[in-house]
Amino acid sequence: MSKRKEIVKDGKFSDLFAEDMNISKSADQFKTNMSTIEDALDSIESGDFKTSDMYDVIDSLKSPELASATDSIEHFQQALGELQADNLSDFMEDVRDFRDTLSED
Repeated sequence: MSKRKEIVKDGKFSDLFAEDMNISKSADQFKTNMSTIEDALDSIESGDFKTSDMYDVIDSLKSPELASATDSIEHFQQALGELQADNLSDFMEDVRDFRDTLSED
């Protein structure tokens, strides 16, 4: 029996909605983070990015990895690329976890 069917059978509808809300929040956070990263990378590529912009991006993304890459814009750009890949990987893991709640055991 799927986890969703078990939840409905047990009458725990709030648990069912909690799973849906978790993936929704994860998707929203993923979109926000990726937009911030893309904007920063575009700004770096165009030459408009300033060293002071690093701290705005770090604050927005709450990323210790970026905080340790402020010695140069090139190093920061590399760290942004790595963070972009990490964000995608984390979101895909959330999607897999959500999918598992939909599948049968």
